[in-house]
Amino acid sequence: MAWLNDIGTKLGSFIGKRPGAAYFGAFGKHPGWNDHLDDIGLDTEPLIAAKQYLYVQGIGGVIDAGQWEALPEGEALAEFRHIFVWMDERDTLIGKLWSSSDGKGRTKYPMVVSAHFTFRNAPGIPDATPLLNRIEESCRATTSPEDVQRFIGQARGAAAQILEAPAPLPAPRAEFARALGIEPGSEAAARIAYCVENHFADLEATGVGKVRINLKLGQFKGQPQHIRVPSDPAQPLASQRFWREFFGGNIPSGAPQLYIAPASSPWLDIIVGLPTARQLFCLRAGEKALPLAHHIPFNLPDTAKAAAAARWQRFLGGS
Repeated sequence: MAWLNDIGTKLGSFIGKRPGAAYFGAFGKHPGWNDHLDDIGLDTEPLIAAKQYLYVQGIGGVIDAGQWEALPEGEALAEFRHIFVWMDERDTLIGKLWSSSDGKGRTKYPMVVSAHFTFRNAPGIPDATPLLNRIEESCRATTSPEDVQRFIGQARGAAAQILEAPAPLPAPRAEFARALGIEPGSEAAARIAYCVENHFADLEATGVGKVRINLKLGQFKGQPQHIRVPSDPAQPLASQRFWREFFGGNIPSGAPQLYIAPASSPWLDIIVGLPTARQLFCLRAGEKALPLAHHIPFNLPDTAKAAAAARWQRFLGGS
């Protein structure tokens, strides 16, 4: 009967392996529409969830409250121009948002485009930024709704071609840390490690590891956590990978994690759990309005400094 068990094992493995798929969608503001553009390519629940939580409730909530407009001069970023990665254990959304307007000239909301990769079998995240940049350039160059719809349709085919593309090779961790200005034994490095430990200490108990990027995410009652850390604006995906690996066991496996990198700004905003308007204030908040973790002044006991230094040494030595 061993042969029967072997067939059962192979069959179970075959059935359990899901084929990957790629999608591409757009929402937000574009001059081809007199209000929010008609949803294009939002054919999956994670893409619909991105519109609902990141755009309608998140960005819309901050705009309705007038929070960015209330910031003192020089404390708000001049525009939307961000790359984001939103991922759980099954789905990865890689998107871009930029300042735009509708056909009536209203400019408060951005345009958003996003690739969605699901059940990707290759490790890591493929580099979709060249595709996102091309779509932004094309959409900015037209006022035709038909053009935009065609561009997004073409982008879906392009996303499918990179679904199983290998992830970019990472730079050695120690080298990348130096590029970010992080020295393992420094006060700044200790503050980051301490903030990570404290911000994410109780996440497992909230059940965030069991929720997914879908329309039920809004029912999650756990407190979302946000942290701002240094990054290389020229390498948003490399920065995302570096910090995701540093957080390691601090974030429950599979928990929705949102990484937002503003162009030309040396930081990365990371939100775990349900992103709400309170956390998404970070999109246009400059460094004075929302400082990086290691710029928040607080005193650490020597034991915390030693533990942080040891953590950094282990992490940087593991590359």
